[in-house]
Amino acid sequence: MITPLRIWLFLIIGLTLLISTAFSQKLANGGLVITGNVEKIGVGYGNKCIPSVLVYLQFRNDGVTPLILLRPRFPIAKKVAFISTQIGDSIESTTDGDVFERSTLGRSNVFSVYDSVDDFLTSIDKPKPPEYSSIIINPGFSYEFRDELLIRNGFDFEYKPNVPCNETQIPVPKYRSFKVEYHLTAKKNDHSGELLERLQKRWKPFGHFLLDSDGGITYRSNEILLSDGR
Repeated sequence: MITPLRIWLFLIIGLTLLISTAFSQKLANGGLVITGNVEKIGVGYGNKCIPSVLVYLQFRNDGVTPLILLRPRFPIAKKVAFISTQIGDSIESTTDGDVFERSTLGRSNVFSVYDSVDDFLTSIDKPKPPEYSSIIINPGFSYEFRDELLIRNGFDFEYKPNVPCNETQIPVPKYRSFKVEYHLTAKKNDHSGELLERLQKRWKPFGHFLLDSDGGITYRSNEILLSDGR
């Protein structure tokens, strides 16, 4: 016979496990939570008429330890995944966005991505996190900024690279939402192969330098609605 005391005991155990699981998932990325909203959808970048998404992002530390992040700008690559999952689908379906890096648009191949990343890694090899290329987010605080995503696909819009933009022509999203990711893989460029891991140990007195399981940098947002900017 199940007594009321046992029922309460089972409920307490179940609730404890649920909270523990949720807390573990939240801290799986060091407590980093990235949210955002679209402020504007438009076009344009010089003589390259490209769909433009202006997004306001918040990097929040929900953990218990200060987080050290690299500032999400070039040469850290941007990736966009449009979410094409329909209501009721159990598995998330995505389509990769064709993202243009503002720093490489209209530029010749004098500087390669490899050289840019290599120079960047050399510049952050310091005793403490350099302010010009890193941020420290204390528990309960956030880092907020705007970013412009130039995406060639995912919109009802004809891409014309050498035709002046008509700013009255607004790209219409084909998808309801997307996720943005900032990524840097160091091992292909760092000669020692372990620079970021060394920096993680060296910078430990200042906080936790967040790395992914491959020893690189991956900051991935939650779902962001595209309808916010229309």
